[in-house]
Amino acid sequence: MLVQALEGRLYADEEPSTSSWVQENFVIGDVLGHGTFGKVYTVECRKKPGQLYAMKELVRSSHPKYIEMELRILQDLGGACNIMQMHAAERERDRIFVLMDHFPHDSLKEIIDGITTDEILDYMKNLFIALQYLHKNGIIHRDIKPANFLYHRKTKRFSLIDFGLSQHYKEMGRCKENSAMFSPNSRRAALKRLPQKNDDYGSGDAKRWRGRCQCYGKPAVCEICQSKPNKTVNKAGTPGFRAPEILMRLDRQTPVIDVWSAGITMLSLLCRKHPLFRPVDDSEALKQIAQVLGSKTLDEMASDEGYHLDIKPACPGIDLVKLMKCVRPGAQALAQFHTECTRCSRFIYDNLKAGHCICATSQEDSLASLPTTERHALEVLRRCLMVNPNNRYTAQMVLSLLS
Repeated sequence: MLVQALEGRLYADEEPSTSSWVQENFVIGDVLGHGTFGKVYTVECRKKPGQLYAMKELVRSSHPKYIEMELRILQDLGGACNIMQMHAAERERDRIFVLMDHFPHDSLKEIIDGITTDEILDYMKNLFIALQYLHKNGIIHRDIKPANFLYHRKTKRFSLIDFGLSQHYKEMGRCKENSAMFSPNSRRAALKRLPQKNDDYGSGDAKRWRGRCQCYGKPAVCEICQSKPNKTVNKAGTPGFRAPEILMRLDRQTPVIDVWSAGITMLSLLCRKHPLFRPVDDSEALKQIAQVLGSKTLDEMASDEGYHLDIKPACPGIDLVKLMKCVRPGAQALAQFHTECTRCSRFIYDNLKAGHCICATSQEDSLASLPTTERHALEVLRRCLMVNPNNRYTAQMVLSLLS
C-alpha cells in the first residue's frame, strides 16, 4: 500500500531492526548502499526463508513531496522497462520503509575497469529503454548517473533506481531555490543579464524591469539589479551531470535534461573514468562544458535566452576521441598527438610539459579512424551532448540509434 509522507517531528536515527514491522517480518542483512534519500539493506523474509529483498529506509529529513514522488513512481511504473520493482511500503511513526527487488549488481569500479564498447552500447540501450518509458509517462528522473543505473554483467540485467528528485513534466514549475548565478555581485557569476526593454522573466505579479545595469564587475549592486525579481527554477541533480539549461537557470527544462545526464554517463564509461567532472559550483560546471564542447554553442544558447555568457577565454572544444584515448590509459597516449597547443597543455594535467593538441578541429578525422563500434558509440554520444536542448535528441530518438 502506498504510504502517506510525514511532515512531523524527527526522531533520533535508529537501525531498521528497531522497527516492529521490520523485526516481525525480516532478518536484516548487509548495507547495500546509501544515497540522498535513504539507506538500503539486504533483508530476508521470515515467512519465506531464502527470499531476499532490498529494503530502503527513507531519510526522515526528506521533504514529503520527494518521498511521495519516489513511492508513486515505483508503484505505478516499477517492474517494467528496467525500472526497479517495489513490493511493499510501510510507515511506522515518522519512518518509511520501501521493500524492493534484491538486485545483485557489479560495483561501479568493476564496471568502469572492465566494460567493453559493445557493453557500453548495451548499457546505454537499456538506460534509454527506462528513460523512454519514464518520459512517455510524463516523468523526468533528474538524477541520471552510473550509481543510479544498476548493472549485473553476468546476467545482463539492469535497473534504474532513486526517484526522489523526479518530477511530472506537465507539473514542472518554479522551485523555491534562488539563483546566485545571475547576481552581478557574485564573484563566481558566469552569466550577466542582457539589458532588455521588456524583461518579464519573473512570475506572478513581479514588476517588469527597465533600464541598463551599471554595476556588472563592480563591488556593489545597483538599484536596477536590486529591483529585479529572483530567478527561481529547479536546479536539482548531481554536480557534473546537470544539463546546461539547468546550470543557466532556464525555465524550459524538458525530459532531454535526462538525455544530457545519460550522455555524461556514457562519456565517463568510454573514458573509463568516474566522475569525469567535479565542478565546485554551477559557474565552474559551465566552464568545464565549454572546455570540452566549446564555448560558442553555449554563447549562442545563452543569447537566445537573452543572456550573455561570460566565459573567458573562448574555448574551441576538444576532440572527444582524443580525450577518450588520453583519459583511458593516461599520458602515454598523448605521444601520438604531435601538434603542440598551449591551451591543451593546461587542460590535461599530464600534458603540461609535452603540450600535445587535442582541440576539436581534428575530431572528424579522429572519428573516421575509429573501428565501426566505437564510431557508432561516439555518434550516439554527440547526439546526447548537444548543448542546446532544442537540438538534443530525445530518449526515443537515441533509442532508435541503439536498436
